[in-house]
Amino acid sequence: MTGTDPITFQSLIDWIEHRLTDAEMREVEDRLAMLSPQTQATMDWLRAFSEARSRVKIEQPAGNLHAVLLNQFQPTVAQRILQRVTALLTFDSAQQPALAGVRSVELRARQIVYDCDLIEVAINVRPSRQSDRLDINGQVFPHTSAAASDLVVHLFRGTELADISLTNDFGEFSFTAVPSGSHRLVLIAEDNQIELEAFDLPLSATG
Repeated sequence: MTGTDPITFQSLIDWIEHRLTDAEMREVEDRLAMLSPQTQATMDWLRAFSEARSRVKIEQPAGNLHAVLLNQFQPTVAQRILQRVTALLTFDSAQQPALAGVRSVELRARQIVYDCDLIEVAINVRPSRQSDRLDINGQVFPHTSAAASDLVVHLFRGTELADISLTNDFGEFSFTAVPSGSHRLVLIAEDNQIELEAFDLPLSATG
């Protein structure tokens, strides 16, 4: 950057975030000194804001608050044009024969797998720390090159939205302390609304 070149937006960002050498910082400051007082005041405010932001650590909101905020700001189906896709149940460990010698009064983790053209969803259901509730842990496996992270997962109990989760970098999501009843998962993946067939809780006994 020379004295006759205009200040680029990237140069201003680098100046605000102190990513320039001392000489480059002084050059930008000299150039800013020739601008209007209003522009200088704006740049000073942006720099102060950047410095304040670097000192503030934003904590992850509590789980229930996280779900409420997602529900508040996530566009509704009516606001987005989504293609509805149904994922069918392809495996349910509750339908498999019990292992010999396992007491029928014991409960085991339940594995459920759903599949469609876009993704496969594997779900594990286990007893929660609350004896009368269950924890749901799932993972999304895309059949295409689409990312598995940051997918919105809605948990419905009957027809009522019970909770919302987001998939992490590995496509994993979870719901804790889920009560018994009929549940259904709906995933929002780009322009697709993927609906999983309903499943019933609690866990099935090993038989």
